[in-house]
Amino acid sequence: GAFMLWLGFAAAGVFAVANAVICAAAVLRPGWLGVGCLLAVSFFMSMMYPTIFALGVNGLGMRTKTGGAVIVMSIVGGALVPLAMGRVGDMAGVAISYAVPAVCFVGVAVYAWRWSAPEQEELAEEPRLALG
Repeated sequence: GAFMLWLGFAAAGVFAVANAVICAAAVLRPGWLGVGCLLAVSFFMSMMYPTIFALGVNGLGMRTKTGGAVIVMSIVGGALVPLAMGRVGDMAGVAISYAVPAVCFVGVAVYAWRWSAPEQEELAEEPRLALG
């Protein structure tokens, strides 16, 4: 229902913010701490993608397969972000290049929280969600 949808968006937003903070730590503290941060980023991304995928196909009805295919094909960021990171790394250093995915994670968090509030129709279906 609406609550689970809201919870999914909130979780994706929290994971994205965690990744942005972890990337920022990798930028500010290169070395072993930075390496540990990069491992933590993989952990949060592994939880973030399925959440975003499930939310992206929610409510598509008969177009769920097409919507899922579009989401899978739109993972072009996995090809473009490393190029941008490489360019920034060449110009400013490898540690600084992790600012690129940090900005991307902030974008994901904004997306998650911008659309996280249940709509009025959803609240009408589940009145217990109207907390105030």
